[in-house]
Amino acid sequence: MTYKLQFTQTAREDLQQLHQFYQKNFSKKVADDLVKTMQKKIAILTFSPDGGIDFNQRIGHSLIPNQVVRLFVTKKTLIFYVVQDDLVLILRLVPTKTDYLNQLENLFKVFGKSDE
Repeated sequence: MTYKLQFTQTAREDLQQLHQFYQKNFSKKVADDLVKTMQKKIAILTFSPDGGIDFNQRIGHSLIPNQVVRLFVTKKTLIFYVVQDDLVLILRLVPTKTDYLNQLENLFKVFGKSDE
């Protein structure tokens, strides 16, 4: 089965911010290459969405009610997503160097309260 891929508005903003950061601090080519590489990695999820880590299980609670948040790790980016029927919904794109575990509430507040 091939899954459809969709980005939330927040994930699109994350992608834009990542591109701007790499363009400002490195070069447009580096930023463009990062985005292309990330798009290729994300495309893998259309064939194998269960390949990501069950992030709810990893942290011991659900970040979004009634959703299993999954995590796919690339060299420079953490890709948070959920699978809904035949759709892979990309929630957030977070730089790997971010202290994301201490920012979970802030990172996911737009999607609803966690059930801690």
